[in-house]
Amino acid sequence: MIRCQNLSYPLKFHIGMFIANKEETLLETIMKNLNTKQDTGFMETFKMRLKAFSEKLQTGISKDLCEDGKVIFGPFLSTRLGMCLGINNVKSKACTYNCIYCKSGNTSCCSICCDTCLNAWNLASCVRRKITDLQKEGVEINYVAFMPDGEATLDSNIGRKIQLIREMGIKTAVFTNASLLWNYNVQQNLLSADNVIVKIDTVNAETWEKINRPHLRLSLNAILESVREFASQFRGELSTETVIVDGYNDNSEEIKELGEYFASLNAVASDFSFVDNSKIATQKITDPMMHLNLTDMIKRKIPGAVILGCKEANYYQAATG
Repeated sequence: MIRCQNLSYPLKFHIGMFIANKEETLLETIMKNLNTKQDTGFMETFKMRLKAFSEKLQTGISKDLCEDGKVIFGPFLSTRLGMCLGINNVKSKACTYNCIYCKSGNTSCCSICCDTCLNAWNLASCVRRKITDLQKEGVEINYVAFMPDGEATLDSNIGRKIQLIREMGIKTAVFTNASLLWNYNVQQNLLSADNVIVKIDTVNAETWEKINRPHLRLSLNAILESVREFASQFRGELSTETVIVDGYNDNSEEIKELGEYFASLNAVASDFSFVDNSKIATQKITDPMMHLNLTDMIKRKIPGAVILGCKEANYYQAATG
């Protein structure tokens, strides 16, 4: 007799997925190989036992992932999305950028090659379990948000994961730096999401290289054009995120160009947050009154602009003081 606790994690996963995805075919094959006349009672009993075994495997896998917290985190309250569960769907710090302000630290794997990360069915099982547990506590989830410590679209299976989660009646959101949207498959993966948030800090190539420190094979012009193309096809809500870095993209010309570009996307909103570069560079910090003028300009030039800010930044202090 095979016992679940005696199986390794990878073996649990593969057996569980095989049974879940191929159950009917598996039953027919077993009966044929046994050279046994079809017995409805026997097949139903055998089918029930297979289901129970599969569910036991999946419960164990989901429990491990949910308790670990490395894949699913939260819930947390988002101003724009409501109550969310976060999904860390790529390995830590795997990204196409190595931004100077990244809270996760330096990128450990700077890549533009999509890879298969956590299996879609496995993730869906984990999300379902987590949502069920939260519902028992009276917590309703509005969105499942793909927002890893890296670039979400490096996950080649993200499209399937989005579909499985939406089948549960839960909306999905994807936070992306948009650097891979020139890839047709990446665009197709994101089209089924309910909400896509693209991070664009600048439309100036020189500033982009200084702030975002992209993979060498990336082109800002190609990225900006691909975001426009995606926006024209996307039927969900598209919004943008911009990080203003003191001394880099905090001037009127940068804001003007961003405003013109965002207007071409018809984004529902544009969120701006701020970084005081005294923590990441040695450049002189701009006068707070210039920050205040900049926040005013952002609100005037960019429809739907929201100043999120960081309380340590001069921008935020000036705007709220």
